[in-house]
Amino acid sequence: AVVSTQSTGIQSNLSRMNRLYDTVEPTVIDEDLLKQCIEEQGPANEAGRIAKKEGLDFSEVESLRLDFKNILKIDNLWFFTNLVKLNLDNNIIEKIQNLDSLIHLEWLDLSFNNIEKIEGLDKLTKLKDLTLYNNQISALENMDNLENLHVFSIGNNNLAQIDNVVYLRKFKELKCLNVAGNPFAEGDYKSYVVAHLPAITYLDFRLVSTQMREESVAQYQDAIDVIEHNERDEFKTKEKERKRIAEDHQLREAFVDGLKGSALFDDLFTEDADGPKLNQLPQMIEAYELYQSKFCKICEELVTFGLKEYESREKEKNLFLAAVNKAKEA
Repeated sequence: AVVSTQSTGIQSNLSRMNRLYDTVEPTVIDEDLLKQCIEEQGPANEAGRIAKKEGLDFSEVESLRLDFKNILKIDNLWFFTNLVKLNLDNNIIEKIQNLDSLIHLEWLDLSFNNIEKIEGLDKLTKLKDLTLYNNQISALENMDNLENLHVFSIGNNNLAQIDNVVYLRKFKELKCLNVAGNPFAEGDYKSYVVAHLPAITYLDFRLVSTQMREESVAQYQDAIDVIEHNERDEFKTKEKERKRIAEDHQLREAFVDGLKGSALFDDLFTEDADGPKLNQLPQMIEAYELYQSKFCKICEELVTFGLKEYESREKEKNLFLAAVNKAKEA
């Protein structure tokens, strides 16, 4: 009965939003709307009157409410570079977009909209609280960069597969989660969520007890063991790739990229069709291997020299910058 009531509630909300969309012209986020909202939400005292007289600087605004405005598209927020809190709930927004400039955003409310896909959040690395409650989202995805996420509300959406929540294991700071009202949130779904998300403290606005956590983990221990094993393998792969990228960057900065190993030597024979045939001759094999050894040794010496000079330049640069900063502070 509870699930039926929730489903009826979602359908009612969607019907209301669709009727609103059909009968009212969607609002555009333009300069006039932004100024109006800032003035309404700003101080009403003498400071507010002075700010209104002298003009509004969008880059100084830290909190902005654009809720209940019948907004269809997120747009024209580029100048709010210091925005920390943004309300866009209770609109008719269909897509998360145009938020890349809000790099200081920590709190974002997009609940009660028509969003079908999680996207457009890559640059919001400081985001701590994200609300997508009551939308039409069917998958948890495209949130990999939200490493500081503490609170996430995704209730009343279209998540049908309970294993969606496994995606949230990467968010080590996630403490509060709301998933109630999704198709998968029937029966004993809470045990699955708690077992697979060990950092969760509150689930659907209720404290997760120690007993519930222990019982949940015991119930799904075998599955968790497999997941943790796969996570360790994935971590090793990513760490190896990270080190490779860092090394490639350092070699480029030292102007010796492409010289490490036998890459350059191998390139010499890439377009030489006759080279490999000639190297098969008994009398040429030894000469070829000797030439390769000497060639690669010289390349390695160049790499060592280049990296040494790079480190020397970096030290000089850091000393110079430190002196400049000290002079500015004096």
